[in-house]
Amino acid sequence: MTFGQHLGFSSADKQKLAFAGLLHDIDKAGVPVALLEKPNPLKGEEITVMKQNPLLGFAALRDVQRLDPDMLDTVVHHHEYLDGTGYPHGLEASELSDLVRMMTIADVFGALIERRTYKSPSSCAAAYQVLKNMGPKLDTDLVRELQPFARVRIG
Repeated sequence: MTFGQHLGFSSADKQKLAFAGLLHDIDKAGVPVALLEKPNPLKGEEITVMKQNPLLGFAALRDVQRLDPDMLDTVVHHHEYLDGTGYPHGLEASELSDLVRMMTIADVFGALIERRTYKSPSSCAAAYQVLKNMGPKLDTDLVRELQPFARVRIG
């Protein structure tokens, strides 16, 4: 919500952003814990399973009455990249909403700074540098706007 406030979002849009943040990884509830907590990099079929996760989230929520369609879009597409190399559908920039773009950036940043069974957390500065280095995969204007929240100095 703070990111949305920084960007000048209305109260309704900030609430939508917060709700999307809560829902975007609901798909993990359908993934075996052993896979989520695996201490080594995923391989072969494991990667295929993980890349189908967003579809599990979509399936879990698609019949929820009065759920904003933007929430479903965010749940299923927050692993898509602007250059078409993301998953599960390989969408490109023109097919991705601003909400999805923001959630993708936040999701990558969060994954980098969180402790995982297979890695130590990155510093905010290191995580922000990874976002910058992803170049055309992410919305560079939004990445730049995230900088104050990454608590890093540029330059």
